[in-house]
Amino acid sequence: RGLRVRMGLASGVADAADVALSQTAGRVKYSGACLMAAKAMQDAAPSAMVLAAATTFTQMSAEPLKAPVMIMHMGDHTLEENHPAIPLYQLLPAALVWRAAYLSPPRTLHTTSLGCLQAPCALAAVCYMHAMGLNVVMATDAELGKRSAAVYHEVVQGLLYQAGG
Repeated sequence: RGLRVRMGLASGVADAADVALSQTAGRVKYSGACLMAAKAMQDAAPSAMVLAAATTFTQMSAEPLKAPVMIMHMGDHTLEENHPAIPLYQLLPAALVWRAAYLSPPRTLHTTSLGCLQAPCALAAVCYMHAMGLNVVMATDAELGKRSAAVYHEVVQGLLYQAGG
């Protein structure tokens, strides 16, 4: 059966004070929003699941990985009350891809968008899309970037619905 661990991965420490070296323990201590996000994802992960935030997924997709890993969009989920839904990604080593069909969905408060394993498949289905240049818009004007991504998402969903997906 193997070791059954749950992991949550988040990237983007916003403040240097969120990372401190404990002289007594001789190790790094993390705090802040990034740690809280990773903890919330770990709590949402069923046994044997590794969940990553969109910030981690974006960094992973830009860098070549050392080991073959399958990354699946698990949908947009609300992890905590009064927080917006966020996209969650499942990471599976290539050797364990067969387990994907047996994994439970994330344990979250609400699912606002289905993931690739729950999405209906008909004439059209999209697992992943990348908007070229969106990172430049986000760096220039984050609010405009968010609105642009939302419009892009809405238009694509409408087109897929019309195509029977």
